[in-house]
Amino acid sequence: MSTRWTPNLPQGDPQQPRQPAWKKYLLPGAGLLALILVVVVVVALVASGGNGDDDESDSELVSDPEATEIAGEPDVDVTATPEATEEEATPTSTPETDEEESEPTPTATPEPVETESEEELVPEPTPVSEQPSEPTPVPEPDPIVGDFGELPAGDMPSGSPAEALNLSFNLNMSLASLPAQAPTYQIGRQQWTFESVQNLATNLGIDAEVVDQGNGSFRVEGSEGSLYISPGNTQYVSHSTPESVPALPGNDELVQSARTWLTNYGLVAGNVGSGQVQDRNEGAGVAYVLVMPAEPADIISRTPSASVYVRGDGEVVEASINWPASLQSSTYGLRQAENLWTDAISGRGFVDIRASDLPAGFQGASATATITSASIAYTVAGSMQGAQYLVPVAVFSGTVSVQGANAVPVRIYVQAAAAQAVPRG
Repeated sequence: MSTRWTPNLPQGDPQQPRQPAWKKYLLPGAGLLALILVVVVVVALVASGGNGDDDESDSELVSDPEATEIAGEPDVDVTATPEATEEEATPTSTPETDEEESEPTPTATPEPVETESEEELVPEPTPVSEQPSEPTPVPEPDPIVGDFGELPAGDMPSGSPAEALNLSFNLNMSLASLPAQAPTYQIGRQQWTFESVQNLATNLGIDAEVVDQGNGSFRVEGSEGSLYISPGNTQYVSHSTPESVPALPGNDELVQSARTWLTNYGLVAGNVGSGQVQDRNEGAGVAYVLVMPAEPADIISRTPSASVYVRGDGEVVEASINWPASLQSSTYGLRQAENLWTDAISGRGFVDIRASDLPAGFQGASATATITSASIAYTVAGSMQGAQYLVPVAVFSGTVSVQGANAVPVRIYVQAAAAQAVPRG
C-alpha cells in the first residue's frame, strides 16, 4: 500500500528554483534513469492522446513513488516533449508525402501518350497542306456543244477484211493536223403530200391512183412502174423491159445519166455531188451509180444518198433515194486527238481495207499499218422516225504492209464529236 504525499518546497532563498525534496535521496546515477523514464512516459501519453493539465498528471502519478518523483519536473521536460513528438511524427507523414508525390507520376505518364497521339495526328493534315503546293492539272475547257444538244450515236461500218489481219500500228504524222471542232448537220426531210406524190407518179409514166397509207407514206402501183414513198425514203421501180440488152457506156456517162434523172424529176433538192459507179453488170446491161451530196464531203454512210440503177441506153430501172431537203449546220467540239488515236489502235474504230487489195491466203497474217494523214469524214446518226444528223468522224489514212502484196490503202474511222453517245456498228 502506497501513501500519497505532497513534497514540501524549501523555504530558503526565493531566487532558487523549486527543487523536489526527494532529489536528495537519489543515487548519483538515478538522474539519467529518471530522464529516460520521463521520455517513455511522455511518449506513451502522446501516443494515447492524453494532454491533461500538470496538476492532473501529478495526481495520477502519485500512486507510484518513482513516478511521483518524475512527475515533479513537468515544467522542464513536458515543454520539450511536444517538439520531440512533432519530430517523431514527421516520418509518419513522410510516406503520405511520398504517396502524394507518386500519385502525379501515373497521372503524368498518360500525358506523353496523349502527346504522342497528338503527334501521330499531325501527319494527317500534313499531306493536305502539301497538296496545294503540287502542280494542279489545268482542266480542259468544256467542248463546244452545238444547237442540237448531245448527238445520238453515229452509224459505223462493219465487216472489214482487216479483221482477219493481226495489225500493228505506226503513227507517222502529227496529231495536231486534226481540228478541234467541226460542223454537224441536221437533216431536213422533204414533206410529201397526196398531190405532190400524184404529180411525181404522172411524170414517171405511172398511170395509177395514189394510195395514202398514213403517217406520211404513199403507194402508187401501175403497169409501167411502182412508186413507194415514206418519210425520208423514196423508191421507184420500172416495169418496162428492153428488147435487147444495151451495152454499158463509160462510167462518166452512166453517172451523168443518173444525176440528170434525179434532178429532172425533183427527187434531189440541189447539193448534188459528182456520183460514182459502184458496180457494172455487163451481162444485164445495168450499172449501179451512187450519188452523194456535195456537202459535207466524204460521207461514209449510205444516208443521205441516191442509189440509181441505169441501163446502157440511159433508162433508170430502179432507184432508192434518201435525200435531205435541207442541211442545217452547227459547230461541235471534237475529242482530243490523242484519245482518237488511242481508239483507232485499240479496236474501237473501223479499219477499212478492200479485200481485192489483199493477197490470197492473207488470213491471220501479221501486218503493219503506217498512218500518214488524218482528216474529217461524216456518217449519219439518229433514225428515220426521229431526228437525223450528219456527225463528224476522224479518219486516219495510210498503208498496210502485207507480205506478198504492195502497200495496201487503209482508213481507220473513229467517232469524233465530244458531246455524243457511244457509236453503233
